[in-house]
Amino acid sequence: MSKFNGPLQSDVDIFIVLKDSAVEDYMKLVELRNVCYKAWDIFKEISPLQHHGFIVVTAKDLLHYPEYYMPPAVFDYSKKILDKQSCISFNVCRRDSGALGNLKARLDVILMAEKTGVYKHHPKKGKYLKARFANSDDSMYQLYCFLGYIMLIPSLYMSSIGKSCYKRDSFILAKHAFSSESWSLIQRASIIRNNWELEEGVKYTGNSIPLWVQGILGDSYIIEAKHLMKEVILNINRYNGV
Repeated sequence: MSKFNGPLQSDVDIFIVLKDSAVEDYMKLVELRNVCYKAWDIFKEISPLQHHGFIVVTAKDLLHYPEYYMPPAVFDYSKKILDKQSCISFNVCRRDSGALGNLKARLDVILMAEKTGVYKHHPKKGKYLKARFANSDDSMYQLYCFLGYIMLIPSLYMSSIGKSCYKRDSFILAKHAFSSESWSLIQRASIIRNNWELEEGVKYTGNSIPLWVQGILGDSYIIEAKHLMKEVILNINRYNGV
């Protein structure tokens, strides 16, 4: 298994701040929606399994900003798209509980998946990821989303303890808070995401889970995710004195 130093870029995120005047103008919102729809094909040329891309907030949201939406540190590495756009200023809500709430909500999904064998999150055409690769012929998109969330957990941990940071840095800063067993799942998820373009290219079609992905991840990913998320929630609560 290769040395792990955090993930490479595997998809695209665009952060959009709407002026108050745009929020109050129905036609401008429709125009924005149409632009986003048209841009989605470009996103998929970069990552055919892309499951998100546009993060839309309003100017007022920046006055009371939960940093788990998109950690402000990310913008030190970002690119401006509009030449004349002004700089973004954040009034960050420190110790915001949103990241912890996100983890708890996803744990509920995992616990249900353990009981039913179905991970009910990010379906494709109404079909969800099933445990132990039970529907490996039609669930790579669903698994790709699952892996992306697993890779996000170190960043959510850092946000939950009031130390929000750039996602790539979180893999170094948060590693001490995880057992070797839990960290192994994060590592394997990241190796799959990092090697995806090398193994499958950017013209991937269909939705089957390749055998090399199954070999790296192993078929106990739902159970491992449950232990990982229980552990990180417990460690966040301990850190925060709960």
